[in-house]
Amino acid sequence: MKRVLLSIVLMMSLCVSVCAYDFTVDKIYYNILPTGHEVEVTHNGDGVEGEYDAYNRTRYTIPESVTYEGITYTVVRIGDSAFRLSTRLRELTLPATITSIGDKAFYFCTQLQTIEIPSGVLSIGEMAFFNCFSLASLQIPASVTTIGQGAFMKCTALSALNIDANNRSYCCVNKVIYSKDKSVIVEALPTLSGRYNVPETVTRIEKNAFEFCTGLTEVNFNENLREIGDFAFYYCTGLTSLTLPQSLEKLGLGAFFFCDKVTSVVLNENLKSVGNRAFSNMRSLVDVEINGSNIALAESMFSNCIKLKTLTCNDAKIRTIEDFAFMGCSALTVVSYPLSLTSIGEYAFANCIKLRELTFGYHIENIADYAYDNTPRIRTINVIAEEPPVLYENTFIDAIYETAQLNVPVGCQSVYAAAEYWRNFGKMSEYDTAVDEIEQDENSLRVSVQNGSIKVYGVATDTQVSIYGAAGSLIYIATASQVELIKLPQGIYIVCVGNQSGKVAI
Repeated sequence: MKRVLLSIVLMMSLCVSVCAYDFTVDKIYYNILPTGHEVEVTHNGDGVEGEYDAYNRTRYTIPESVTYEGITYTVVRIGDSAFRLSTRLRELTLPATITSIGDKAFYFCTQLQTIEIPSGVLSIGEMAFFNCFSLASLQIPASVTTIGQGAFMKCTALSALNIDANNRSYCCVNKVIYSKDKSVIVEALPTLSGRYNVPETVTRIEKNAFEFCTGLTEVNFNENLREIGDFAFYYCTGLTSLTLPQSLEKLGLGAFFFCDKVTSVVLNENLKSVGNRAFSNMRSLVDVEINGSNIALAESMFSNCIKLKTLTCNDAKIRTIEDFAFMGCSALTVVSYPLSLTSIGEYAFANCIKLRELTFGYHIENIADYAYDNTPRIRTINVIAEEPPVLYENTFIDAIYETAQLNVPVGCQSVYAAAEYWRNFGKMSEYDTAVDEIEQDENSLRVSVQNGSIKVYGVATDTQVSIYGAAGSLIYIATASQVELIKLPQGIYIVCVGNQSGKVAI
């Protein structure tokens, strides 16, 4: 009996998985909806992407109702992926009874040129018209209350999108769709190009909003903007200028992924959250400046930014650098971590093949496995923390243990020499992390301040320079040439080169 029941269940499951539609009329597939008297247009597959045949005619007219086995059904919906990959479809006429268009309903209908959205449609699904790159114009009726994210993504010919003036949810101005009150940017048409000024009313940019707007060259953000959503500017490959507003609090996953002409990024103190891969693959990015923020440097945040040379943390309260954060930043040479930093994740700086010098602050506790995988040129590691951070077997490659100079605080060499994996360093010495005993002679060293950075004169560019705060604590160790790149907050600093020292005010 159990075997019979099992066989019945298996047969029913098979039927459900194979029969993705309930019936066909005039070679159009329909599903009966739970109401029992309504249907949606669907496809002939099993629901798995790519495992069904696309509609193959160039023109279709969907009727208001269909009759099957003596029962008449009202057609009220174009279902999810209904016409997906129907690359021959050029013209589609929808009935007035339609109330919704599903997710990916016309996904990759690359020849679709003519479609009129009926006045009773309430919702347009996510990526509904994705890659309909023959569609030049579209009218959104007053009835629409929901437009899914990326609904018109990669519609590269769509230059005219009109939203009925009586629509209570949305408006469209100069190729940008907004919420009715213009507090939210919903989506920009891919044909948007040149400079775009974000209106003062906007506080949020939705995810995918400007994705694939490759003609966009500059965005001027307002100072009321608080949130930029996931992948909001993904693959905006023409974007050359990027200045984020002071008001920004949240930056989403992959927000500027592959904006590969942007050269600099400044993150400000109000920023509380940054998503993974936010600036990944920005292949022209040279400078990153973080001012006062307490964000985590998220997973793959700057990965594969192959020209990134300078990471400056000005009074930043950063505690964690997560996995893969700077992996593949092959131009990065010197990193002075913020004093607040406690942990560095796996592969965080892997493949940073030009990295030469590291300075860890007082609070560093954990440096994960493979954090510096394939970083063969590291020659100097400075650690200010008196308690050795936790290392793992593969935190550093063997060549670093053999050739790099490890500098630890005075009185701590024996502690480091006894600590697991730190003991593997062949070159270890102590250095003073305070300046209480240094006699100041401001005439012995020529030091000036330029644009918030300290410049040292009269010494070779590769000379080691130590910078101390007014309280006598070590802030940075760098070379004379690198000191010019370190932007510091306002305050009094003591700059030491060998036995010479000078005091500066910023």
